[in-house]
Amino acid sequence: MMDCAMPRILRLFLAFLVLLQGQQVDPKGDEDTKNAGIRISVNGEDTAQFVMLDSRWRWLYNVDDKDCASLTDDAATLERCYLQGLRASKYAAGYGVLVGTPNNRALTLRYATKDADSPSPNYGSRVYLTDGEGYSLFSPMAGEISFDIDISQVPAGMNAAVYLVSMNRYGNIASISNSGVMNVAGWRRGLGYCDAQCPKDLRFVQGTGYNSDNRYASCCPEMDLFEANRFVSALTAHPCKSDQASVCDSSTNPDCGAECDSNGGDINTFRDEGPGHALFNNVDPMLPFSVTTRFITNNGFSNGTLIEIEQELLQAGRSFKTSLTDQSVAESSKRFRSANKFGEVYGGLKQMGKSLRNGMVLVVALWSDPGGNMNWLDSCDANKTVYDCQKNWEFNDSVWEEANEVKPGIWRGPVDYYPDYATSFQTKDVAFTWSGIPLPIKRQVKFNCQGCETKEAPCDCASVPYAFTVSNIKVTHTAPPERTPNEPGTTPGGGAGGGSSLMMTILVPMGIALAVAACVAFLCCYVCSEDDVENVRARRRRKRLVKCQDSESSSTD
Repeated sequence: MMDCAMPRILRLFLAFLVLLQGQQVDPKGDEDTKNAGIRISVNGEDTAQFVMLDSRWRWLYNVDDKDCASLTDDAATLERCYLQGLRASKYAAGYGVLVGTPNNRALTLRYATKDADSPSPNYGSRVYLTDGEGYSLFSPMAGEISFDIDISQVPAGMNAAVYLVSMNRYGNIASISNSGVMNVAGWRRGLGYCDAQCPKDLRFVQGTGYNSDNRYASCCPEMDLFEANRFVSALTAHPCKSDQASVCDSSTNPDCGAECDSNGGDINTFRDEGPGHALFNNVDPMLPFSVTTRFITNNGFSNGTLIEIEQELLQAGRSFKTSLTDQSVAESSKRFRSANKFGEVYGGLKQMGKSLRNGMVLVVALWSDPGGNMNWLDSCDANKTVYDCQKNWEFNDSVWEEANEVKPGIWRGPVDYYPDYATSFQTKDVAFTWSGIPLPIKRQVKFNCQGCETKEAPCDCASVPYAFTVSNIKVTHTAPPERTPNEPGTTPGGGAGGGSSLMMTILVPMGIALAVAACVAFLCCYVCSEDDVENVRARRRRKRLVKCQDSESSSTD
């Protein structure tokens, strides 16, 4: 019966195999997942980790080396394009990601970079640590994460960030998009990003495929270990309603941002204490210092409930500790927010602890905020009807106290508000008068170049010094619990490796796909056209007639 529709079966089989061709890795083999490595310490053991650049920074192109995004907006077509592979040298030259610089335990991110192969400069970057089999998952419940950091070249208005997010360990590899295309690039090309702001501007959102109309939001819990520039620092816990990554469809849920606590429970050194805050009273931001974040549970073990996040800054023997608890967040909410959503809506530290126990991916990023002026981190509230931040060209403790009386938390740093920031070019020397703040800085503000050009000298990126370095990363954690092979998003493989291999995430799904295709091909024979069926029936009648004639001949003999 299989001969009734073999051409149709073949077509169906080949069509099904197209599922294996989406969101592909670079066919030129330009990137080895272990080509850019650093050394870190995990539970006291020296461990190799590899740096992976986020997919958003990668070129998306087709077999003809054409830019896919400029050719079409068809989701299925774009999902079958290639995500650019990058050698370690390209990480540095094209994206300012210097892996193993200044030593094999360090990672340096430069803000503005331009190489000969790129038509325009690259601004900022976001990278993840991997163990060569997927994103590394860290579960520091009843443990700690520490690192050395140099933010001396990060000016006001920029953010040097080290944080954890509940990304899928394999970047949703082997998932089938809404267009029916399989993701075979996954973590190997930096796919799968999510955070507590539920971003909708990602090209690929988890397992849903190409996000051409910004319909889908990529949400997940986020633990900001250190967000800072040389004037201010913040520690923030962002729990979500779910303790794992989720996708929000904005076409059916207009308030996707409500899935997570985007504001979070936080400590902002400048907002909380004014110009003479902890960062400058205890450490010199113009020199490297260490940051240690401890996750304290109620029973002292990883299976306990998270009750406190303690952070210590250490430099040349000088130490300062700060602490984040449900109670401290509730108190700060009375001063700075209308409600304590952190505890009352999103479950507070207990919910944050669930995500940490599952294991989270370590992210290092350097970025600016031309749309929002980084107001949330280091600037003054943009509402001039509340308080006119621009009226004080010289800023000191008394100015901060005056602003705080008008609205607590209104002034979080030295960056003043430019009403026409997005369109105008302004250069301003800002003088600071309190002890410990560096001498005046010059901020160049231009929306479409973000610090990489002046009016006189367009885009001389080599002269832009903005950069920061993270080094000597140390993690004390308990590896996340084992999961079944069909749960790639939560399968463990903490910083020291482990977890399911790519065999489980690619070969098994491919095998299943082939098996299903074979079954579909077999069943296809039962839905052949009427002509095919009649032909089969006619052949059967002829065979029976021949058999009958042979039988009659035999009986006659």
